[in-house]
Amino acid sequence: MESFCKIYLTQNKISSYFAILLFLLMTPVTKATSKSDSVYNKLKINFKTRSHEIFINSCTTAINLDALSKPNEGKVRYMMAQSYNNKGDLINCVQNLFLASDIFVALNDKEKLALTYNFLGEVYRQGGEYIAAIDYFKESLSYFAIYDNYDNMAMVNYNLGLTYYDLEDYESAKTYFYDALENNQRVSNIDRSARIYNLLGAIHFQLQDYEVARSYYHLSMEIYANDEIPVERYGIAYSNLAEIHLSLGNFDKAISVAEKALSYKEKPNGNPESYDIPDALITLAKAYSQSGNIEKGMKLLENGILEKNPSGFHENYFNAISLYFALSENSSRSNTANSIKISNILVEQTKLLQQQNKVLNNAKSQYLIRLADSKYKYTTAVSGIQADKKINYWTYIIVLSLILIAVGVHFYRRKKRKEKLKKSLSDLLN
Repeated sequence: MESFCKIYLTQNKISSYFAILLFLLMTPVTKATSKSDSVYNKLKINFKTRSHEIFINSCTTAINLDALSKPNEGKVRYMMAQSYNNKGDLINCVQNLFLASDIFVALNDKEKLALTYNFLGEVYRQGGEYIAAIDYFKESLSYFAIYDNYDNMAMVNYNLGLTYYDLEDYESAKTYFYDALENNQRVSNIDRSARIYNLLGAIHFQLQDYEVARSYYHLSMEIYANDEIPVERYGIAYSNLAEIHLSLGNFDKAISVAEKALSYKEKPNGNPESYDIPDALITLAKAYSQSGNIEKGMKLLENGILEKNPSGFHENYFNAISLYFALSENSSRSNTANSIKISNILVEQTKLLQQQNKVLNNAKSQYLIRLADSKYKYTTAVSGIQADKKINYWTYIIVLSLILIAVGVHFYRRKKRKEKLKKSLSDLLN
């Protein structure tokens, strides 16, 4: 009995030592993880409450000090990309998305990788690189489909519908919008459903099926009446209805509906440094000018453009400036102090657009290199042919050469348009 007790006590002592040793070994890891999570949570709060510069500086400092674990660094890189995108800085947005994707690939975190690919698709779509955007969206969708993640499947289908809409492939756009609605019914995201109905209306507007378009817009407005959706969303539907009246030549009605749309005006997001001109403002300016009141249309555009000069490139802002100078050809406001200010803004916006196109084309090259270095099911957006293959060296050279030719043609056309615009500006200012 005494021997048994000694053995038991000895074993119990060894177990205690082992437990203490294990605790001491694990403590630094636990502390490091806890510290990383604490830093990440503070950065998440900064993302929602602080300015772009403060948030980006905080993230950069945390990354440089190795204060974040790899999973948290990937999530922070993703938030940084969101912040840059809100500001209109697609260059840094793309760079951080690639860095985030590298981390998620290394961690084999397919869900985060799928979200990153979807975001990259959105950025490429913004930049007009629709084929690359479709590739990223389809790759993202393939991950979400594995896990039956209906909410994210609806989101990606919605983005694919948007991209095909931009390509004016309206049948494909409708197919993906219907798929998005089907997946959306499983998660009851009524806001997304309303936006899809709005876009289905926009498709029929482009096809000049105005009554069908109107019915879809009204359907979206019925959904917007739900208390869960911000009342500002009405502005989108009213703006679209104003476009129908404008196309039908009902200028007075277009003006009243567009003015109503502007009463629901909102910034695209909570970041005050992000600014784009509402569609309704451009529609209202067109309605004024087409009804014979060019001066009023130009004044409206002038106020909207000078309200805030964004630090990044925004599409509607650029479109409003283009419309302003198109109207100025028949106006006395063509050589005022404000028109000169807007001319300077146009130069800056053009530079930002050129930089944006440059980084997207460079990023597309990186994307092809990644394809060449990896083996996975790749669905080409051009032909829809699926194949499990690894792109060989010569295939990559051929594809890259074709892209360079396409880019060359793209910039040649842009150069010609820019020269024409410069000439018109020069004539205007002289």
